[in-house]
Amino acid sequence: MKTKTSINNPFNQCGKKYLWEILKKSPSSNHLDYGTRNGDLLITLMSSKVISHGVGVDLDSDSINNGRLNAPSGVDLLLIEKNKPLSFPDSSFDSISFMGVLEHIYDQDRILLELHRVLKNEGIMVIAVPGKHLFSFMDLGNLKFRFPKLHKFYIEKRYGSLFYKNKFLNFENGLVGDIEIEKSWHEHFSINELSSLLEKNGFHVVEYDGCGFFNRVITFLSMVTPFKFQWLLNLDLKYFHKSQIFMLVRKSV
Repeated sequence: MKTKTSINNPFNQCGKKYLWEILKKSPSSNHLDYGTRNGDLLITLMSSKVISHGVGVDLDSDSINNGRLNAPSGVDLLLIEKNKPLSFPDSSFDSISFMGVLEHIYDQDRILLELHRVLKNEGIMVIAVPGKHLFSFMDLGNLKFRFPKLHKFYIEKRYGSLFYKNKFLNFENGLVGDIEIEKSWHEHFSINELSSLLEKNGFHVVEYDGCGFFNRVITFLSMVTPFKFQWLLNLDLKYFHKSQIFMLVRKSV
């Protein structure tokens, strides 16, 4: 990752580290986290005072309900419905985080236009997606599509058959796990592909960065050997910038 990070940056994951550095330079009064899950990102942003108020939205009712148990004052977690507009007026938010979500969405244009609508003029959005590169084929997020029987065995062994049924057979909230059923693939993007998609939907790219290259290989080795290779993974994420892409964009007006 090329971006220099502060010693007091509270995050370990590089995309979130990047987001925090952006918000530190320009703290946000009203921040939206799209695909917030249990709101842990917002809670950390609030506690480190780079946002004053945060709203998190997600399709997963279990995650939202669990997150509400720990959400402090100033963090609101809301359940949304698939393919329905967000319930916010135009130009509601100073900033938006869209971290590890776009690759799960089938109608990406619709979501990006909706985020464009609720972002204030000259507001900022930070988006993170998997990068398209040599080791993209090793993405474990696509294990359920490449090797469904192996995936079923692993999930049932770890979480139980009821969990597997609810998350991967009943298509709760229109999702296969955390990916929309119509998409059924964890997408990877090149810099040009992501830039073009964002510009088509009313954003202009201010800057971009990324992290990792061999991290999928290292993670796989950690799963199949008794060694964790954490030091090697840390070096990979620090010095390379292909495996995950993150972009700072502004609303074009």
